[in-house]
Amino acid sequence: MYGINITGWDNGRWAWNASPDNLYLNAGSGALTVDDAYSSTVGWDGITYYAWHGCSTGNCFSYANAYLNYYYTSGYSAATIQGVAAHELGHAIGLAHTNGCVLMTPNTPTRNSCGIYMPTADDNNGSVALY
Repeated sequence: MYGINITGWDNGRWAWNASPDNLYLNAGSGALTVDDAYSSTVGWDGITYYAWHGCSTGNCFSYANAYLNYYYTSGYSAATIQGVAAHELGHAIGLAHTNGCVLMTPNTPTRNSCGIYMPTADDNNGSVALY
């Protein structure tokens, strides 16, 4: 993995772990993997694939694979990479896109213009509602 993306993932994980929602993402947690890619043919700077399955309590987490695209992140500031990583980790925990100045807004330029690089109160409320 590219060094700036490793740092981005660590900082994105820290951003969630430092939030007041009692969510803690361990390094090396198994069912949640992070990595990077390099592709100039796609429009995403980060993407997450995940699955849920039915269980006795409703829906249960199966896995998530999240990626940062070094084609884009190589030109980003550390704060922007952290924001993309934290956004993708938000998907990994089950959050969907939403509009406004929140971490889960669907595009990086909006997060940057709002100065959002870690979960906001709205993002924390969403994770609390899930867990």
